[in-house]
Amino acid sequence: MAKISQFNEEMLTNDEKLLLSDPNVDIDKLMVCVQEEIDKKNYPVMLKLLERGAELGSGRALNELGAAYLEGEVVEEDLGKAEEYFVKAIINGSNRAKFNLGLMYVEGPLAKGDNVQKGLALLNECLTYEDKDAYFALGQVYDAGHCVKRDAQKSTEFYEKAAELGHAVACFNLGTKYTIGSDVRIDYQKARAYLEKAVEYGHIKAYCNLGFLYLKGQGVPKDTDKAMEYFLKGGSCGDGECYNNLGYMYYMGDGVPMNHDKAFEYFSQGVKLDNTNTHYGLGICYEYGLGTPPDMKAALKYYRIAAERGHGAAAARLQLLKSENSRPPKKQSPTKKTKQRRRKK
Repeated sequence: MAKISQFNEEMLTNDEKLLLSDPNVDIDKLMVCVQEEIDKKNYPVMLKLLERGAELGSGRALNELGAAYLEGEVVEEDLGKAEEYFVKAIINGSNRAKFNLGLMYVEGPLAKGDNVQKGLALLNECLTYEDKDAYFALGQVYDAGHCVKRDAQKSTEFYEKAAELGHAVACFNLGTKYTIGSDVRIDYQKARAYLEKAVEYGHIKAYCNLGFLYLKGQGVPKDTDKAMEYFLKGGSCGDGECYNNLGYMYYMGDGVPMNHDKAFEYFSQGVKLDNTNTHYGLGICYEYGLGTPPDMKAALKYYRIAAERGHGAAAARLQLLKSENSRPPKKQSPTKKTKQRRRKK
């Protein structure tokens, strides 16, 4: 939980003081002030305003308080209080609280016993007003099969409806499913269409998978320039895996002339974004002096970071180097261990 300061009256604006004292307060105006305080990260005042809204029976305020206790960022996490506020919010007409409580009952510590059926009922009720998040949540429930029997067909159907309503992650998940044939037949045309929608709706990781389709010519004509365009866009938006793919292209000469200077540059960009695969790629560059002077200490550092995160090739390389008393006079850099990656769900 983030440490926040204690509330005191001096934090309030004159308008907020009036809102807190007015028995006929305009709830819409109160909630506008709440959003302003959230934007300013003035959480003590935000909570005070929400508590006032809750006293007056505002479903929106009650839902926001439930979310605060659920997330545990501005108040101590308390699932009991979150549940209590969501229930009160539903009684006071909050549809969003139905979704939040339904999700609580099918995910995490409260997903047990009768709660699961209650949660499914609440989420299904949300479908009556075309709640894309509820469609997506049900897709996840049947995809994972944690609290219900796994049903791939139901999962896909819920994802498809969520995607139709504009849910970015549902589009990404479907694009991935149709690319690799997870629960559905491989269909690169559908994969591309869903991934393009995911990008349109702001899903950064979809750039990586779209680029991969163009790089390999899957469902589209092979187009290295288009692939690089997507990788560069995804990398600039913060997806380190896109930089890993660019680094690999130049490291191997895959669709572009081999250029270890550029490989080193892109692996370095990925490391800045804390991407595991680019840590391994940078380790290779430092070990063999590709695009940079050889530096075994740096190589071991990056291999170690990648290995600690579960990168098998990095772990194997690290173990081999540790077991050697001295480096052989000549080595060839590995050509099959550094791999391009699609984003998984």
